[in-house]
Amino acid sequence: MNVAVTEFDFTVRMIFPLYLSDNRVLVKAPFGTGESAVQEFLAEKKDWIKKQVVKQNVQNEKALELIT
Repeated sequence: MNVAVTEFDFTVRMIFPLYLSDNRVLVKAPFGTGESAVQEFLAEKKDWIKKQVVKQNVQNEKALELIT
């Protein structure tokens, strides 16, 4: 799992990961959140994030099978 650069946003109220189609995870966090808080979040949620990436990959493969 590759983690993309963290994106800080004024409109975001909590830290959350987003799966990108190229097997990267983008982490969005509220503006002012420290990098250490983001790293701690990733460490705590590592297993869940991996599970979601696998789940998304399976869904993508099924969608490709339907198309081809």
